[in-house]
Amino acid sequence: MIAIIFKLFSSKNEEIKDKIELKVQFLHGLEGDLIKNKQPYLEKRFIQCSTPSMKVSRWNIFYTNSFPRCLFRNLFKISKSGSECLKNCLKIQADAILKNQPDIIFGESWGGAIGLLLLAYGYWKGPIILIAPALIRFLRLAGELDITIEDVLNKINENNLGQNILLIHGEKDSTIPYKNSLEILEKIKGIEFISYKDGDHELNFLIRDNSLAEIICNHYKKFEENQKK
Repeated sequence: MIAIIFKLFSSKNEEIKDKIELKVQFLHGLEGDLIKNKQPYLEKRFIQCSTPSMKVSRWNIFYTNSFPRCLFRNLFKISKSGSECLKNCLKIQADAILKNQPDIIFGESWGGAIGLLLLAYGYWKGPIILIAPALIRFLRLAGELDITIEDVLNKINENNLGQNILLIHGEKDSTIPYKNSLEILEKIKGIEFISYKDGDHELNFLIRDNSLAEIICNHYKKFEENQKK
């Protein structure tokens, strides 16, 4: 459907003349507006990279969906605050999908959590790449209310959307437990999984060696091939 133009460059300083003809929606992690390591990389290599701000933060009260503000709005009821935060971020990304019509979604950490919700609640049925999704860790810390781990994973499995997912996690991730991704693998059938033995939470070496763009392209091509079967 889409002709993919992909080139690997031996020099980091070499100008990128041809962008990859894919539209990517990037779901950032916590503090994503302050630490944008992957967004500039994606913008340089793809014809479109939309990064909707979820206005989420652990501590920054100027962000609408920061945890302190969600707690305050919900009278410091933790599970209710967690649910509101997830739902608000989910709506932002769902609205952006309708507006930008991406070809593929790429989410890391908190963004990976929202990516799972997009699949579970029917807002996205296309290819998606998730790095160390934070959903299980967050809900076990905040407490489950109307969004539960079991329900989210079961919905994705029941709709046979596991084959659309590429899950990536570093075994030395000190932020999101590696075992969380193993749990997702157990629950959802058909997921492709890439594990990095020495990988940390950010996996920024995927940017430095330019392998992230190749991973995104390969996953998209695999999705397209599965659609034709």
